[in-house]
Order: sequence, then C-alpha cells, then structure tokens
Amino acid sequence: MEETLFSLQQYKMTKQKDETLQKIQKQKLAQYQSDFKQFRVFCDEHLLKLDLNR
Repeated sequence: MEETLFSLQQYKMTKQKDETLQKIQKQKLAQYQSDFKQFRVFCDEHLLKLDLNR
C-alpha cells in the first residue's frame, strides 16, 4: 500500500515537473521568437550557416 502511494506521489510530482518545464519552454520561445527571427535574417544576409544544434 505504501509503495502504491509513493508511486502515485512520484508520478504526480514528475507530471507536474514536466508540465512546468513545458510551460517555461513555451514562455521562453515566445519571449525570444522575434530575436531569433532577426538573427536568422542576419545569418541569411551574411551567408552564415545557422546551427540549431547548439
């Protein structure tokens, strides 16, 4: 019984953490979207390769 409760608590905490991380990622994406677009234009204008893996 205790193991089941512990697993349920752990599951809830993991789910909440994942949801929080997704929310933060969406906020950061929205916050920096215009900067990224400007950076992409700069790279295109100066014939620079845009490396998205960094």
